[in-house]
Amino acid sequence: MKKYLGAFLILMVLVMVATSRLWRGFFFAASSEERTLQVMQPIAEKLSQYGEQIKARIFTPPPLRHEASVPRAASLSREGIITLTNTYRRNAGRTPLREEPLLDRAAEMKLEDMFRRQYFAHRNPDGKGPAEVIAAAGYEYLMVGENLALGSFRDDADLVGAWMASKGHRENILKEGFQDIGVALRKGIFQGNEVWIAVQEFGTPANVCRAPSRQLKELVSKEEALLKQLQGKADALKYILDTSHPSGQEEIAAYNENVRRYNSFAREINSLVAKLRQHIADYNDQVAQYNDCLRRYEGELEN
Repeated sequence: MKKYLGAFLILMVLVMVATSRLWRGFFFAASSEERTLQVMQPIAEKLSQYGEQIKARIFTPPPLRHEASVPRAASLSREGIITLTNTYRRNAGRTPLREEPLLDRAAEMKLEDMFRRQYFAHRNPDGKGPAEVIAAAGYEYLMVGENLALGSFRDDADLVGAWMASKGHRENILKEGFQDIGVALRKGIFQGNEVWIAVQEFGTPANVCRAPSRQLKELVSKEEALLKQLQGKADALKYILDTSHPSGQEEIAAYNENVRRYNSFAREINSLVAKLRQHIADYNDQVAQYNDCLRRYEGELEN
Protein backbone atom coordinates (compact mmCIF):
# COMPACT_ATOMS: atom_id res chain seq x y z
CA MET A 1 0.00 0.00 0.00
CA LYS A 2 2.74 2.42 0.94
CA LYS A 3 4.48 1.57 -2.30
CA TYR A 4 1.39 2.56 -4.35
CA LEU A 5 0.85 5.72 -2.25
CA GLY A 6 4.43 6.86 -2.84
CA ALA A 7 4.11 6.27 -6.56
CA PHE A 8 0.82 8.20 -6.60
CA LEU A 9 2.38 11.18 -4.80
CA ILE A 10 5.31 11.23 -7.20
CA LEU A 11 2.89 11.13 -10.14
CA MET A 12 0.87 14.02 -8.69
CA VAL A 13 4.00 16.14 -8.26
CA LEU A 14 5.03 15.48 -11.86
CA VAL A 15 1.55 16.40 -13.09
CA MET A 16 1.58 19.66 -11.07
CA VAL A 17 5.02 20.63 -12.41
CA ALA A 18 4.03 19.84 -15.97
CA THR A 19 0.77 21.77 -15.59
CA SER A 20 2.61 24.77 -14.15
CA ARG A 21 5.07 24.78 -17.03
CA LEU A 22 2.25 24.49 -19.56
CA TRP A 23 0.45 27.49 -18.08
CA ARG A 24 3.65 29.52 -17.96
CA GLY A 25 4.44 28.53 -21.54
CA PHE A 26 0.93 29.47 -22.61
CA PHE A 27 1.17 32.89 -20.95
CA PHE A 28 4.57 33.73 -22.42
CA ALA A 29 3.55 32.40 -25.82
CA ALA A 30 0.52 34.69 -25.81
CA SER A 31 2.72 37.66 -24.88
CA SER A 32 5.81 36.86 -26.93
CA GLU A 33 5.06 39.53 -29.55
CA GLU A 34 4.54 42.21 -26.91
CA ARG A 35 7.79 41.22 -25.16
CA THR A 36 9.83 41.74 -28.34
CA LEU A 37 11.58 45.11 -28.08
CA GLN A 38 11.70 47.05 -31.33
CA VAL A 39 15.04 48.45 -32.41
CA MET A 40 15.09 52.26 -32.67
CA GLN A 41 16.73 53.72 -35.75
CA PRO A 42 19.54 56.17 -35.02
CA ILE A 43 19.87 59.49 -36.85
CA ALA A 44 22.86 59.16 -39.16
CA GLU A 45 22.61 62.36 -41.21
CA LYS A 46 23.80 65.66 -39.79
CA LEU A 47 22.99 69.16 -40.98
CA SER A 48 25.64 70.35 -43.41
CA GLN A 49 27.21 73.75 -42.93
CA TYR A 50 24.68 76.48 -43.57
CA GLY A 51 25.55 78.39 -46.73
CA GLU A 52 25.34 81.79 -45.02
CA GLN A 53 28.32 80.78 -42.87
CA ILE A 54 30.59 81.25 -45.90
CA LYS A 55 32.39 84.51 -45.31
CA ALA A 56 31.41 87.44 -47.49
CA ARG A 57 34.05 88.64 -49.91
CA ILE A 58 35.37 92.17 -49.40
CA PHE A 59 37.65 93.90 -51.93
CA THR A 60 39.56 96.95 -50.69
CA PRO A 61 42.61 98.06 -52.71
CA PRO A 62 44.90 100.58 -50.96
CA PRO A 63 43.35 104.09 -50.95
CA LEU A 64 44.47 106.23 -53.90
CA ARG A 65 46.20 109.59 -53.27
CA HIS A 66 46.37 111.73 -56.39
CA GLU A 67 49.38 114.02 -55.99
CA ALA A 68 49.37 115.68 -59.42
CA SER A 69 49.44 119.47 -59.42
CA VAL A 70 46.42 120.38 -61.52
CA PRO A 71 43.77 123.08 -61.21
CA ARG A 72 41.06 122.05 -58.81
CA ALA A 73 37.89 121.11 -60.65
CA ALA A 74 34.94 123.38 -60.24
CA SER A 75 32.77 120.32 -59.75
CA LEU A 76 32.79 116.54 -59.75
CA SER A 77 29.55 114.61 -59.89
CA ARG A 78 28.13 111.29 -58.75
CA GLU A 79 26.34 110.87 -62.08
CA GLY A 80 29.52 111.47 -64.03
CA ILE A 81 31.51 108.98 -61.95
CA ILE A 82 28.87 106.25 -62.40
CA THR A 83 28.51 106.94 -66.13
CA LEU A 84 32.25 106.73 -66.74
CA THR A 85 32.55 103.61 -64.57
CA ASN A 86 29.91 101.89 -66.70
CA THR A 87 31.57 103.08 -69.90
CA TYR A 88 34.76 101.28 -68.86
CA ARG A 89 32.71 98.20 -67.98
CA ARG A 90 30.94 98.14 -71.35
CA ASN A 91 34.25 98.53 -73.16
CA ALA A 92 35.53 95.50 -71.22
CA GLY A 93 32.43 93.44 -72.04
CA ARG A 94 31.01 93.76 -68.54
CA THR A 95 27.40 94.41 -67.51
CA PRO A 96 26.79 98.02 -66.37
CA LEU A 97 26.26 98.59 -62.66
CA ARG A 98 22.96 99.81 -61.21
CA GLU A 99 23.03 102.83 -58.94
CA GLU A 100 21.81 101.60 -55.56
CA PRO A 101 20.51 104.26 -53.10
CA LEU A 102 21.60 102.18 -50.11
CA LEU A 103 25.17 102.07 -51.45
CA ASP A 104 25.00 105.83 -52.14
CA ARG A 105 24.04 106.20 -48.49
CA ALA A 106 26.92 103.98 -47.36
CA ALA A 107 29.36 106.03 -49.48
CA GLU A 108 28.03 109.27 -47.95
CA MET A 109 28.40 107.84 -44.45
CA LYS A 110 32.01 106.83 -45.18
CA LEU A 111 32.83 110.21 -46.75
CA GLU A 112 31.36 112.16 -43.86
CA ASP A 113 33.21 110.03 -41.30
CA MET A 114 36.59 110.47 -43.04
CA PHE A 115 36.26 114.27 -43.17
CA ARG A 116 34.94 114.51 -39.62
CA ARG A 117 37.60 112.27 -38.06
CA GLN A 118 40.39 113.19 -40.50
CA TYR A 119 41.48 109.73 -41.66
CA PHE A 120 41.83 108.25 -45.14
CA ALA A 121 41.57 104.47 -45.00
CA HIS A 122 39.15 101.62 -45.53
CA ARG A 123 38.89 101.08 -41.79
CA ASN A 124 38.03 103.89 -39.39
CA PRO A 125 39.86 104.45 -36.08
CA ASP A 126 37.38 102.06 -34.43
CA GLY A 127 38.35 99.29 -36.83
CA LYS A 128 35.07 99.28 -38.79
CA GLY A 129 35.46 98.75 -42.53
CA PRO A 130 33.25 98.96 -45.62
CA ALA A 131 31.36 95.78 -44.73
CA GLU A 132 30.11 97.30 -41.49
CA VAL A 133 29.27 100.65 -43.12
CA ILE A 134 27.38 99.02 -45.99
CA ALA A 135 25.47 96.76 -43.59
CA ALA A 136 24.61 99.78 -41.42
CA ALA A 137 23.17 101.47 -44.51
CA GLY A 138 20.78 98.53 -44.87
CA TYR A 139 22.33 96.79 -47.88
CA GLU A 140 22.39 92.99 -47.50
CA TYR A 141 25.32 91.77 -49.54
CA LEU A 142 27.02 88.72 -50.89
CA MET A 143 30.13 90.58 -52.05
CA VAL A 144 31.28 94.17 -51.55
CA GLY A 145 34.17 96.37 -52.67
CA GLU A 146 35.34 99.90 -51.98
CA ASN A 147 37.46 102.41 -53.91
CA LEU A 148 38.79 105.56 -52.24
CA ALA A 149 40.52 108.57 -53.83
CA LEU A 150 41.93 111.80 -52.39
CA GLY A 151 43.54 114.74 -54.16
CA SER A 152 43.00 117.29 -56.93
CA PHE A 153 41.23 116.20 -60.11
CA ARG A 154 40.47 118.13 -63.30
CA ASP A 155 37.10 116.44 -63.81
CA ASP A 156 35.19 113.15 -63.49
CA ALA A 157 37.28 111.54 -66.23
CA ASP A 158 40.51 112.46 -64.42
CA LEU A 159 39.25 110.83 -61.21
CA VAL A 160 37.95 107.61 -62.80
CA GLY A 161 41.05 107.45 -65.01
CA ALA A 162 43.25 107.59 -61.89
CA TRP A 163 41.35 104.63 -60.44
CA MET A 164 41.62 102.72 -63.73
CA ALA A 165 45.39 103.29 -63.73
CA SER A 166 45.61 101.49 -60.37
CA LYS A 167 45.42 97.67 -60.60
CA GLY A 168 43.30 97.04 -57.50
CA HIS A 169 40.86 99.87 -58.18
CA ARG A 170 40.56 98.83 -61.83
CA GLU A 171 39.71 95.27 -60.74
CA ASN A 172 36.88 96.55 -58.55
CA ILE A 173 35.49 98.68 -61.39
CA LEU A 174 35.57 95.77 -63.86
CA LYS A 175 34.59 92.81 -61.62
CA GLU A 176 31.88 90.85 -63.42
CA GLY A 177 30.23 89.66 -60.20
CA PHE A 178 29.38 93.15 -58.93
CA GLN A 179 25.88 94.37 -59.78
CA ASP A 180 25.34 97.60 -57.81
CA ILE A 181 27.26 100.81 -57.17
CA GLY A 182 27.03 103.81 -54.86
CA VAL A 183 29.15 106.96 -55.03
CA ALA A 184 29.84 109.98 -52.82
CA LEU A 185 32.39 112.77 -53.30
CA ARG A 186 33.05 116.17 -51.81
CA LYS A 187 35.64 118.90 -51.63
CA GLY A 188 36.68 119.85 -48.12
CA ILE A 189 39.52 120.45 -45.68
CA PHE A 190 41.59 117.38 -44.91
CA GLN A 191 44.65 117.74 -42.67
CA GLY A 192 44.86 121.46 -43.47
CA ASN A 193 44.49 121.18 -47.26
CA GLU A 194 41.51 121.64 -49.54
CA VAL A 195 41.07 118.37 -51.45
CA TRP A 196 38.50 116.14 -53.07
CA ILE A 197 37.68 112.81 -51.46
CA ALA A 198 35.69 110.28 -53.48
CA VAL A 199 34.15 106.97 -52.42
CA GLN A 200 32.88 104.14 -54.62
CA GLU A 201 30.95 101.30 -52.97
CA PHE A 202 30.35 98.14 -55.04
CA GLY A 203 27.98 95.35 -54.12
CA THR A 204 26.37 92.06 -55.03
CA PRO A 205 23.03 91.72 -53.21
CA ALA A 206 22.54 88.69 -50.99
CA ASN A 207 19.35 87.64 -52.76
CA VAL A 208 21.16 86.64 -55.97
CA CYS A 209 21.66 83.30 -54.21
CA ARG A 210 18.56 81.75 -52.67
CA ALA A 211 19.32 81.01 -49.04
CA PRO A 212 18.21 77.73 -47.44
CA SER A 213 14.78 77.90 -45.80
CA ARG A 214 14.99 79.16 -42.23
CA GLN A 215 11.55 77.69 -41.58
CA LEU A 216 12.80 74.24 -42.60
CA LYS A 217 15.88 74.62 -40.41
CA GLU A 218 13.67 75.58 -37.45
CA LEU A 219 11.42 72.57 -38.13
CA VAL A 220 14.46 70.27 -38.12
CA SER A 221 15.58 71.75 -34.79
CA LYS A 222 12.13 71.20 -33.25
CA GLU A 223 11.99 67.62 -34.53
CA GLU A 224 15.48 66.90 -33.17
CA ALA A 225 14.44 68.26 -29.76
CA LEU A 226 11.28 66.11 -29.76
CA LEU A 227 13.30 63.06 -30.84
CA LYS A 228 15.74 63.59 -27.99
CA GLN A 229 12.86 63.84 -25.53
CA LEU A 230 11.20 60.65 -26.81
CA GLN A 231 14.47 58.73 -26.84
CA GLY A 232 15.11 59.76 -23.25
CA LYS A 233 11.77 58.33 -22.16
CA ALA A 234 12.27 55.17 -24.19
CA ASP A 235 15.79 54.64 -22.81
CA ALA A 236 14.53 54.99 -19.24
CA LEU A 237 11.80 52.43 -19.90
CA LYS A 238 14.24 50.08 -21.64
CA TYR A 239 16.50 50.17 -18.57
CA ILE A 240 13.55 49.03 -16.44
CA LEU A 241 12.83 46.20 -18.87
CA ASP A 242 16.47 45.12 -19.09
CA THR A 243 16.79 44.91 -15.30
CA SER A 244 13.43 43.21 -14.71
CA HIS A 245 13.11 39.49 -13.92
CA PRO A 246 9.36 38.91 -13.64
CA SER A 247 8.27 35.70 -11.95
CA GLY A 248 4.72 36.02 -10.69
CA GLN A 249 1.60 36.73 -12.71
CA GLU A 250 1.37 40.37 -11.54
CA GLU A 251 5.05 41.01 -12.31
CA ILE A 252 4.68 39.46 -15.75
CA ALA A 253 1.58 41.58 -16.43
CA ALA A 254 3.46 44.73 -15.38
CA TYR A 255 6.43 43.71 -17.53
CA ASN A 256 4.25 43.22 -20.59
CA GLU A 257 2.58 46.59 -20.03
CA ASN A 258 6.01 48.24 -20.05
CA VAL A 259 6.83 46.36 -23.25
CA ARG A 260 3.69 47.78 -24.85
CA ARG A 261 4.61 51.29 -23.73
CA TYR A 262 8.17 50.89 -24.99
CA ASN A 263 7.04 49.61 -28.38
CA SER A 264 4.64 52.54 -28.64
CA PHE A 265 7.59 54.91 -28.06
CA ALA A 266 9.63 52.97 -30.62
CA ARG A 267 6.95 53.30 -33.29
CA GLU A 268 6.60 57.03 -32.63
CA ILE A 269 10.37 57.50 -32.69
CA ASN A 270 10.84 55.57 -35.91
CA SER A 271 8.07 57.56 -37.60
CA LEU A 272 9.70 60.81 -36.48
CA VAL A 273 13.12 59.60 -37.64
CA ALA A 274 11.76 58.99 -41.15
CA LYS A 275 10.32 62.52 -41.33
CA LEU A 276 13.47 64.06 -39.89
CA ARG A 277 15.74 62.30 -42.36
CA GLN A 278 13.67 63.59 -45.27
CA HIS A 279 13.64 67.14 -43.90
CA ILE A 280 17.42 67.04 -43.37
CA ALA A 281 17.91 65.76 -46.92
CA ASP A 282 15.73 68.57 -48.30
CA TYR A 283 17.61 71.16 -46.23
CA ASN A 284 21.00 69.87 -47.32
CA ASP A 285 19.93 70.04 -50.97
CA GLN A 286 19.11 73.72 -50.46
CA VAL A 287 22.48 74.29 -48.77
CA ALA A 288 24.31 72.64 -51.68
CA GLN A 289 22.50 74.81 -54.23
CA TYR A 290 23.25 77.96 -52.21
CA ASN A 291 26.93 77.12 -51.86
CA ASP A 292 27.20 76.34 -55.58
CA CYS A 293 25.75 79.78 -56.31
CA LEU A 294 28.28 81.40 -53.97
CA ARG A 295 31.15 79.63 -55.68
CA ARG A 296 29.93 80.76 -59.10
CA TYR A 297 29.90 84.40 -57.99
CA GLU A 298 33.29 84.04 -56.32
CA GLY A 299 34.63 82.74 -59.64
CA GLU A 300 33.16 85.72 -61.47
CA LEU A 301 34.59 88.15 -58.95
CA GLU A 302 38.08 86.74 -59.43
CA ASN A 303 37.99 87.49 -63.17
